[in-house]
Amino acid sequence: MIRIGNGTYVPVMRWKGAERLALRAISKHIRRRIVPLIELVPKDFVPLAEAGAIQKFGKQLAETCGWGPAAPVLLDTHLLGNAMGTAVIRPMVDAAVAYNVAGAVVTRLGFSENHWAAVHDATAGSGFELCVRVSPFEFRQAGFPSSLIDTVDRLRSSPSNIHLIIDFGAVAPNGINLRPWLDTTPRLSDWRSVTFLVGAFPKDLAELEKKEQHELPRGDWDSWQDLAATLPPRLPAFGDYTIQHGAFEEREGKHFNFSASIRYATPSGWIVMRGEGVLNEDGPGYAQWPANAQLLVERSEFKGAGYSWGDTYMSDMAGQIAKTGSAKEWLAAGINHHITVVANQLLEVRTRAVATSRGES
Repeated sequence: MIRIGNGTYVPVMRWKGAERLALRAISKHIRRRIVPLIELVPKDFVPLAEAGAIQKFGKQLAETCGWGPAAPVLLDTHLLGNAMGTAVIRPMVDAAVAYNVAGAVVTRLGFSENHWAAVHDATAGSGFELCVRVSPFEFRQAGFPSSLIDTVDRLRSSPSNIHLIIDFGAVAPNGINLRPWLDTTPRLSDWRSVTFLVGAFPKDLAELEKKEQHELPRGDWDSWQDLAATLPPRLPAFGDYTIQHGAFEEREGKHFNFSASIRYATPSGWIVMRGEGVLNEDGPGYAQWPANAQLLVERSEFKGAGYSWGDTYMSDMAGQIAKTGSAKEWLAAGINHHITVVANQLLEVRTRAVATSRGES
């Protein structure tokens, strides 16, 4: 059984090279406290499906995320579109099970009958569980409670067997008031788990001054903390989009002149070491990464090389000039560090709550 409580962290991970590297390098004590929501990305997944090689995906999961019930995953096919997503659900689950990966299949309202049938058939008897992910737009519709329960019925299940995710996607930098949404969540106490998924990281860094250090608010985390402070009857688990935007856009292979920037989470925000385009004529190019890392490790917010694999990578790169690293490696380091920060913050919140309930100071 997948256990998602208010001390569990649910990061969204698009299934690309940087995300796989970030997860592979997560320490075991952090991995036990997260349940990654993995979104299959067409560019990386469709070639496997077309070649009949989905078993390779199962192997990737096993090598990246660990094994067994202590390290489950949520698998979401919505980026593949309805037809492809429906077709790959069963082989995807079979491949995961073959490599002893535990998890749940994520579905949504408004999908086809064929899709829901495929989800039911793939999960029945496989040990995989069910997850329903809904958007604020769907939530605001007059018939939402009925639509939600109708979807549960079509999955031939019940709320007590389903993990519910309310996905707010990209929100304003300062966050969103989550309490009204929680108060109107249908049958709040009945779901196996409830997660609020919020993303406050900007779409890109274009509005930030180049060659400068910036501090951005983590409005997603602040929103969840504000909700926790209201002492709701059921506090949802927290999820976010790590250091990426809430709306996915495939950029790989489009020859963008991306900036050599570093994204680094702190307990209260993100530090962005904003570089310039790596392809700029007469610019410093990829050498900006180790140079920015040197500035980052000197800041008081830097956690130290031993805090996570991402911090080790940044510290090592700051101590030399022979290597620059790649965009994939720097994104992976930032994601790995972010996951570690949030998982530790949630542990601190839970520890304080337990101490308070016991009357400890």
